[in-house]
Amino acid sequence: MESEDREDLLEELGEALGSDYGPWQVAGGEYKAAGVIAEFLKADGYEVRYGIEDDPEGPHVIAQCASHRWRPELEVELNFGTWPVTEASITSTLAGRSIRGRKKTIYCSRGGYTPGAVSLAERSGLVEFEFISASRLIEWVKSLGQSIARPTSAAFRIIWDAVEELVLAVARDSSELENVEWRDFERMMAAAIGGLGFDVELTRGSGDGGRDIVVRGQEGGQSETYLLELKHWTTRRPGTADVMKLASVVASEGAQGGLFLSTSGVHLRPEALARTCPRIGIGGAEKVESLCQLFHRRRNGLWTPGPLNQVLFAEPLLWSARDDG
Repeated sequence: MESEDREDLLEELGEALGSDYGPWQVAGGEYKAAGVIAEFLKADGYEVRYGIEDDPEGPHVIAQCASHRWRPELEVELNFGTWPVTEASITSTLAGRSIRGRKKTIYCSRGGYTPGAVSLAERSGLVEFEFISASRLIEWVKSLGQSIARPTSAAFRIIWDAVEELVLAVARDSSELENVEWRDFERMMAAAIGGLGFDVELTRGSGDGGRDIVVRGQEGGQSETYLLELKHWTTRRPGTADVMKLASVVASEGAQGGLFLSTSGVHLRPEALARTCPRIGIGGAEKVESLCQLFHRRRNGLWTPGPLNQVLFAEPLLWSARDDG
């Protein structure tokens, strides 16, 4: 899709979302927005049709992408009225899902959602059910058709598809980490973070200089570099000294910060960390799972990454310098 066409369609979507509708005008606004969403999905490789053509109560857009198996079949449902989505609406959506067999539903409501509606969706066990706001809808549409940065190493590209499958397996079930060997764990995390749109460099397996992954991103037109040290030990946990080693490397290389990830946890001495590790965050298995899930959401176009430091140091963390300041 040409840049000018993208801008025109985004303007059209913004108008559809920002207009005030009378009770009899809501459907027209929803159809207009659905048309824009369909064009962006097509540009992103999806085959698209309009569900309401088959069923007046059906979803506005149905999309599937056979060329990428990690992309689920999507339904997009829109509510441009001022009233919130209720349990009755979710019940209808879930009933349709069971009949049509879709794997993900994206629901956008200008009027929000009642607590009962959200609770019902959560209780249904449908993990692939996304509630988004009108502003979030625009962010999602903007992300469609945009390329995602990948490592430049030819060797890494060869195993990229297999490693992506590993990232997705952990995103679905964190217990799969128990079946991942340490070097594959490093590759998996490089793929997960690289798949969020950042430049990654996976260091050699030995003699890595105290960091396993170098991550680079842009913030305010300036390049930022963060160092990641990964521990995937099964019989013991690393300690404060291991974290302090990463802090020393961060300082010596002039990086903006570092993230220490250990799937077995860390023996911490917070008082020592606070003095010597001002730019370090520490994460455990939950942080690993969270990054893999962000990769999954990014792949589905349901999450647009913010600044690199916000991605790396967002919760859940075991410790960060901000805990003591």
